[in-house]
Amino acid sequence: CMMEGVASEAASLAGHLKLHKLIVFYDNNKSGNDHHFDLSFSEDVGARFAAYGWNVLRIENRDVGSSYPFEKAVADAKSQTERPSIIIMTTTIREKKVVAGSHEMDCEMVSSSEATSLVHHRLELISEKVVLPKVQVFEKFKQMEAKGDRMAEEWDEMLQEYFRKFRASEPDLVEDLERRTSGKFLVDKWERKVTEYLSKEQ
Repeated sequence: CMMEGVASEAASLAGHLKLHKLIVFYDNNKSGNDHHFDLSFSEDVGARFAAYGWNVLRIENRDVGSSYPFEKAVADAKSQTERPSIIIMTTTIREKKVVAGSHEMDCEMVSSSEATSLVHHRLELISEKVVLPKVQVFEKFKQMEAKGDRMAEEWDEMLQEYFRKFRASEPDLVEDLERRTSGKFLVDKWERKVTEYLSKEQ
């Protein structure tokens, strides 16, 4: 969501670090969870991201179904060697509904029949039935779960190796990192330390 502060912070950092392989798609349907953007959000998102140092690409009127504008925008984004890219698309949220374009569509459940209809409409599918390969999808996610577990174990092993290697030479850093990685962000007797700090600043 472009209205969230954390998104701005992350985008600013990405521009500063010149993360040129990063491509963000922004669906500018002018609708939030509970209201239309006319009430609270009117800024030029593209101008903001340009100020962050991003490459800004726009795809207007994406209610017209063709893959070419997307393919071209992605190709242009991938050609960047110094800037991340944002592809801004102007769309109508749930265009085939009676209340299309309203904030009500942002949270409403999509029925299977409506999803099928929209897929047929957008991709011009010939088949009358869209089949989701449930078994294959489930197995793929299970593989990712196992991969995530392995990566977590490797990360923990790396931390333990760091602790062993630097405990003698950098005890304070190791103690601080151990505390933080265990979920303890405040040192013991932190109230006393805060009081001492404030007394020095007054």
